[in-house]
Amino acid sequence: IVLDDKNGGFGGTTLTVSAGTLSNTGTLRSTDTSGGGGTLTLAAQVTNTGPLDIDHDLTVANASKTFDTTAGTLDVLSGKTLTVSGTGGTALFGTGTVLTGTGTVLMGGGTALNLSTNFTLAATAATLSLNGTGGTTVGGAGTFIVATGATQSVVADTFNAALTNQGTVTVSGGGGS
Repeated sequence: IVLDDKNGGFGGTTLTVSAGTLSNTGTLRSTDTSGGGGTLTLAAQVTNTGPLDIDHDLTVANASKTFDTTAGTLDVLSGKTLTVSGTGGTALFGTGTVLTGTGTVLMGGGTALNLSTNFTLAATAATLSLNGTGGTTVGGAGTFIVATGATQSVVADTFNAALTNQGTVTVSGGGGS
């Protein structure tokens, strides 16, 4: 699947799956071949077991839905952001979740991060920003592991899951806990 802002930024591009789940076992790519800089949105419940290749900012609008990437790769290009956002939405990470690239994965307002199994933030991972509007609640049966050489910022976030720090966790302002 290729989400492309070919219309040059006039209104953006949205893929909506209103019933059922979008299962990605291949590659889902966000791009902007026109250079117009318009918005790209994926409005769906998603199960990702393949790579999401983020070459242009992409928002996964998952209000009251689940974005499951417990066995998938999120590859975000430098300067680009994958935002998972929506009131009552959940992002599922686990042992098979791999973050690559030098861009940012943002857990936006209202989205909880649930660890189905242990999740390791590697030193070479894309930046994982939990600093969405109102903070992010991290929960689940797994452990959030910040690996040696990795850095995780906590601002207004709550950890209801185990946290193992082998790298650097920075807690600042906003009342993170």
